Amino acid sequence: MRPPHGQWLGFMRRSPNSDPPNSNHRFERIRSVFSDGHQLLKPVHELTTFELGSWPTKLTGVPYKAEPFQAYLFWLYEQITPFLKRFSILQQSSILLIFQGMDASGKDGSIRTLQNHLHIHNLRLARFIQPSTLEAGHDFLWRVHQVTPSLGEMVLFNRSHYEEALVQRVRHGASIHSFKKIVRHIVHFENLLADNGTIVLKFYLNISKQTQYERFTSRFNDPSRRWKLTDLDVQDRQHWDFFIQTYDELISSTSNKFAPWHVIPADDKQVRDVFVALLLLNALESMPSTVT
Repeated sequence: MRPPHGQWLGFMRRSPNSDPPNSNHRFERIRSVFSDGHQLLKPVHELTTFELGSWPTKLTGVPYKAEPFQAYLFWLYEQITPFLKRFSILQQSSILLIFQGMDASGKDGSIRTLQNHLHIHNLRLARFIQPSTLEAGHDFLWRVHQVTPSLGEMVLFNRSHYEEALVQRVRHGASIHSFKKIVRHIVHFENLLADNGTIVLKFYLNISKQTQYERFTSRFNDPSRRWKLTDLDVQDRQHWDFFIQTYDELISSTSNKFAPWHVIPADDKQVRDVFVALLLLNALESMPSTVT
């Protein structure tokens, strides 16, 4: 069993059977960064202050070596596995993980890591691209509700219903009144999911504008990946500040105990993946259980 919440990276109060593998000086250096519990683990609505534009996109003082992070990531998923098995057997609730972020923030990579480590049959991915003609003929939540998880199922959203608010506000110049109306619908929708047994976790993958530039450049220079860089990506980059401001308003207005937002530093992919795994483990540990 993982140590109590707040003892980040599992090093503070360990039992002999729960030690992370290869516990060495590099692990100890990682531990020292989070030994008092890190505010980045807190959902946004529990923070005293929050401003996305000044929120960290990377961690300082962390030994950026792949080996200790990968070893710890595997250990985290070993702890997650029995919780998910019980979750699947009980079929008393469902889990929805929502991934949002600027273009090239790592949504695909985060989801791929989860898929590679979560060996359960009831795991499903839903991607949200431009609405079809049929979808556009309904309210913006119509297509979303159809792919939410059933009991005993976990669903990963690559983008989500939050795109409606972003697109309408930034690209189409919607008024603040229209924007707030969309936000109200989102809050009510997520409360409905929670009332029906869905555990909703929302991850904003926070990257810097410089990191986005580097990832865009890497895509452009690689013919096999160039397709991932579109004209719209480049156009949206010109409105970076407006997107960040809109995300700030969205996250602050829609984070609550039923559907919390976590803003994850995502400039470094291995740090990002550890955050996602640990936050998922925290949520699973908090789920009520009727079996032993």
